Amino acid sequence: MLRALWAGVLKYDAADPAWPDRDRLVLADPAAPFASAHMLTGLGHTAPAYDPLLACDPGGMVTPVGPSRLPPGLGLGTAVGLAAAERLLAARFGRSLVDHRTWVLVGPDDLASGPGQEALDLAARLHLSRLVVVLTANGPAPMERLARQAQATGWAVRHVRPGDAGALPAALSFALRGRRPTLILCPADEASSAAGADPADYESDAAHWQAADARSAPARRAWLRRLAQHPLRDEHDRAAGRRRSDDAHEVVGTLRKAIAATTPAPSPAAAARDVLDGLMTATPELVLVRGGRPGDAEWPPPEAHRGRAVDCGACTAGLGAVLLGLALHGGLVPVAQVSAETCDSLRPALRIAARRQLPITCFMTEDAHGTASDGLLASLRAVSNLLVLRPGDAVEAAECCDIALRRTDGPTAVFLGTDAVAALPRPEAAQPVARGGYLVEAADGEPEATLIATGTDLAVARAAQAELAAEGIAVAVAALPCWELFAVQDDAYRQTVLGTAPRIGIERGARLGWERWIGEDGAFIDPTAGPGTQPGQSFGISCATVIETVRMRVMKARCTRS
Repeated sequence: MLRALWAGVLKYDAADPAWPDRDRLVLADPAAPFASAHMLTGLGHTAPAYDPLLACDPGGMVTPVGPSRLPPGLGLGTAVGLAAAERLLAARFGRSLVDHRTWVLVGPDDLASGPGQEALDLAARLHLSRLVVVLTANGPAPMERLARQAQATGWAVRHVRPGDAGALPAALSFALRGRRPTLILCPADEASSAAGADPADYESDAAHWQAADARSAPARRAWLRRLAQHPLRDEHDRAAGRRRSDDAHEVVGTLRKAIAATTPAPSPAAAARDVLDGLMTATPELVLVRGGRPGDAEWPPPEAHRGRAVDCGACTAGLGAVLLGLALHGGLVPVAQVSAETCDSLRPALRIAARRQLPITCFMTEDAHGTASDGLLASLRAVSNLLVLRPGDAVEAAECCDIALRRTDGPTAVFLGTDAVAALPRPEAAQPVARGGYLVEAADGEPEATLIATGTDLAVARAAQAELAAEGIAVAVAALPCWELFAVQDDAYRQTVLGTAPRIGIERGARLGWERWIGEDGAFIDPTAGPGTQPGQSFGISCATVIETVRMRVMKARCTRS
């Protein structure tokens, strides 16, 4: 199969492996990446060190996304994202600059999995006619079953009959003419015979394969001539080079000031939605990807930008893979809006994005009771190179949007509360969120404790501070909206924020990781810490619980000093 694709179908030019209008080939079948390594070696290319989690891309020509150590269906979902990116960019720049296909080699497990089924359904709903899936399997039974499922969702299906020498070229030609996403069913024996496993097979006919390498060279040169004369050439080059618009930061600054002046203050989720609406105009490469169950908080895109939204509906298991494909393609900045409850299904894709340093932003809306209370925050903070932000008010949310969308070396997850909260005090010109943490309110006198909180839990901390001050207990309040950014600050700044008094962490999440900021002896308050709370219940964090915890700590410290 790889030989047939490489020799006569794939649009690529070995002289420019990163050509933006090349075909994309995703190797999700567990055997395909190793066959491609043999083939690339035989063709004289340098085959990359294979890393299934890294999803390495040798020279931009191949994107392997398997095999067994990744969840089944992830490669197919990534291919759907690549094909969706091609269609979105074609709508912006026209078919004269964007006219390529996405090919993906999968196994039966990919199509049979939940994410794989969601990817099939999504590709059909989006009418991704330039997506071609090649399924290899042993035996007709699984192939027939999967073929019926694909046809039911709107796919065009083509069979490669065993022993028919012309069946495979005919199927590939059918895919090139198709107006619907195409599924080609190829028996494993036929696919293996077409793939080749020995580099010597390619060396024996070097002239033929060198000609295949250069087959699309005239098309690339014609494309370069069209690009040189295209009115959107500068915009295309900027998007292809992943360079952000200079206007975006100024837009966020203007919106931040408007949000700060809004009375009453909006919720962090509402503020982030307003900022994203403004950035959709200033940053044409932004693409909004939405998903969730009916009833989840929704961010409908502005009417003028509905063509730049990908609605995955309830397909949350495949949404992360679609984000990967959009980011891997280049030219787009994918932004997802989902419920925080979908965090588990997004984690595999976020891990890969972190390893690949792909700029993906996920806005995760929390419900009124705090869906982060089951450890979602802790699980994402454990992923290296993933920024996790949890703003405490509307202005912090705007600053988090700026940080997330300016980042180009990895993914960012932003947890947004849906409850309106009072604005936090902060210097007018400062944007302390960029440092990961800051002192919200100093104690009235020498502090006897420091309350450290994230997100909308800061409102509880401030209310407790006011009541404790009336009792003669001086308490400081610190915010840690981003642990990763705060961890890289110098020791002196972190000490200024956290102080030396006993520290008490407050968050609708797990204690895991908080020891770094509150110390081994520090207290931590989560939704299960209240009096009378049963295991598994989460009713938010009460001010009374915070006050009682501070009293106990302060009394203990006073007794120790006396």
